[in-house]
Amino acid sequence: MSAGSTARRAAVACCEGLVAENGSCSARLTFPPDYVGFQGHFPDNPILPGVCLIEAVLGVLERAWSQSLRLREIRSAKFRDPIKPGQAIVVHCASSIAGSGLRVSARVSRLGAHVADLVLHVTPS
Repeated sequence: MSAGSTARRAAVACCEGLVAENGSCSARLTFPPDYVGFQGHFPDNPILPGVCLIEAVLGVLERAWSQSLRLREIRSAKFRDPIKPGQAIVVHCASSIAGSGLRVSARVSRLGAHVADLVLHVTPS
């Protein structure tokens, strides 16, 4: 089992209120202090690593679309504000066909404030 798949499964367990329709989805996630991504990042001031946020978005997409996905490329990743344990975030994703896969644009917010933007290229695995 890879570290990515562990983080992805753990993120899906933090997901609630999933809404999916027409290639778009949104969900609310709250990462508890014992979430695997906080281990060692950073011991006295834990923040969610960017790679764990990407895995969380992939987990939301897999749950929304009921299929496993493979990340092919991170086209863009902008992290504007750290996410700390217990903070609820909302992930909004939209997808479009791009070559042999899908282009996914994800916007992450916390209490209405914009905290991250991701553009990913994924394919079914």
